[in-house]
Amino acid sequence: MEVFGPIILVAFLQAGMIISPGSDYALVMRTVGRQGKTAGMLTALGLGLGAFSLLLLSVFGINSLFTHYPFLVTIISYAGAVWLIWQAILCFLPKDKAPKLHNLGSFWTGFTNHFINIEMVIFYIVIISQLSSRDVTTSIQLMIATEMALFTAIWFILISHLTGKIPNKDKVLDSLAIRITFGLLFLMSAVTLIKIT
Repeated sequence: MEVFGPIILVAFLQAGMIISPGSDYALVMRTVGRQGKTAGMLTALGLGLGAFSLLLLSVFGINSLFTHYPFLVTIISYAGAVWLIWQAILCFLPKDKAPKLHNLGSFWTGFTNHFINIEMVIFYIVIISQLSSRDVTTSIQLMIATEMALFTAIWFILISHLTGKIPNKDKVLDSLAIRITFGLLFLMSAVTLIKIT
């Protein structure tokens, strides 16, 4: 029973973070609107794999790397901000002017969006550090990492599926108001990353 306590606590913490709208939502919904539901679901899987990769790095000590080389946090923050600004620019472009990605490109876009998000890196480091300080074994930490990554992927697959059901989704999601809203979400995320450093 002791195993389930940390898993349930982490699941609630992560649910609060993932469910709150941000650039991940904009990315998935924009992808569905421009390339279809399959591409959106592949983006969601990329987000999940990005989460899992960060979690694995957290379990195996990326925090010590940041302790010894604090400039890496700055580098990742600025790389993430540049990425998010680029995504904002893509949002501001209408569908017919935006570059088209193949499905694998959608997957890697999701992965990159999550993997270089320093907010997520810090969140995962804090969670895993707390588990380590409570003597939670590495195997349990890996179970928790797997749960968190699966939750991320499944949540955004659901968002992709629901977005695909929007009537006239191509026109709705390519409207100027929605493009500006999505672009602003990316820009706000970029500003947040820069403020972290």
